[in-house]
Amino acid sequence: METIHSKVDNIEMFEKIVSKIRSLPKSIIYNLINSEKITNLPSKDGFTIYRFLIQKDNSYLWNVAIENSFLESRLEEFTSLLKLNSSISVVDTNEKLVEAQKIIENFEIIALDTETYPYYPTIDGVVSKKPITLLSLMQICVSEQTSFKDRENKRKFCFVIDFMENINLDFLKSILISKKYIKIFHNASYDVGRIQEQTAILLDNVWCTMVAERSKLGEKKGLKLSNLAKTHLSIDMDKTLQQSSWHVRPLSEGQFVYSILDSTILLDIYHSQIEKGDYVGWYSKNTNNKKKKYLLDDELETQTVLDFILPDKDRKYVDWLKDFIISGNARSFQPSEFCLNGRYLINNVYDFSQDILALILNTDNIKTTYIFNGYSLNDLLIDFYIFCQEKEQPIERCLSCTNVLYGKDSLEYQKCFTCYNNN
Repeated sequence: METIHSKVDNIEMFEKIVSKIRSLPKSIIYNLINSEKITNLPSKDGFTIYRFLIQKDNSYLWNVAIENSFLESRLEEFTSLLKLNSSISVVDTNEKLVEAQKIIENFEIIALDTETYPYYPTIDGVVSKKPITLLSLMQICVSEQTSFKDRENKRKFCFVIDFMENINLDFLKSILISKKYIKIFHNASYDVGRIQEQTAILLDNVWCTMVAERSKLGEKKGLKLSNLAKTHLSIDMDKTLQQSSWHVRPLSEGQFVYSILDSTILLDIYHSQIEKGDYVGWYSKNTNNKKKKYLLDDELETQTVLDFILPDKDRKYVDWLKDFIISGNARSFQPSEFCLNGRYLINNVYDFSQDILALILNTDNIKTTYIFNGYSLNDLLIDFYIFCQEKEQPIERCLSCTNVLYGKDSLEYQKCFTCYNNN
């Protein structure tokens, strides 16, 4: 990634910079706002650094250092100029996410992309060899453009949401689940799946540029985003950073620019597909289907609610759980309390308890796809029962195997039925 540096300490240089900014199409030059939060920002005493991304065939960063004493007299003029161009904002607090929402909700077409990383949870004191895929970044881009032809003359507004901070995506939930907004992804099955797993948000009205291209070409090869960028935009994309360490901060300049370009390019590809016609890109996976992925083992197993039959011996704690959940006693529980050393990734314990209730009542009202790291549904019910019981009152456990004790006889001897008989 090439970076160009400009130093402004006189009127002639300032006018050259202003002239160049004005000459570039609005969707080509991006003012990077708050980018130092996740990338290194060069410093220069006595100067204010402005950072721009120039998105052309070969994109590059442009750092403009303006002398502070000179900038004071031209600040209002320069700030007004920047507002005429596209922008990229780093969102690393919920307050900034709320401000981003106020802009995003004004546009009905929204391009999204994610960057992820493998997380190896610690289970019972041992680091798992099976990683969980977690979100590092989510990039969102909206544009004033209404067609493919006017893309260069309209501003784009991009937001890089940093999930390595404590970000609550519920602030965008109303947009993500709404049929009013078209959400554009490339390979939507991956990105939509990751968002649902980590945030429990079920996206609706999704257009997948990969699905659209397949519908047109009738084949499965040559559908990478880089191929589509070349076909529709005559842009060569460098995808070498796709598998880089996205959880490490600060990001490199190359990583930061790479993450942004995917979402900006998606908007242009979408408009190109729509205007050319004969593209069908609606991502139609039924996220409320009864089939859910529950186990993360050598292969993901699938169970349906109707196939899940509770053993008779387990009805005692399941009946208790049903009454406990219906009574609303799970409302106050926090997700961090039910992590069980990385066994489960739970976003909202109350919503989670309602899904548990749906399992118990044998209905198809499960709202969320959960990934449980090698633990079965039966394990989950037992663990959640123990969790709820311990929140209510202390649990008696077997002195030999530490399993939860049931019944007067086992409590009297402080051993479970199996351990008592083996002795």
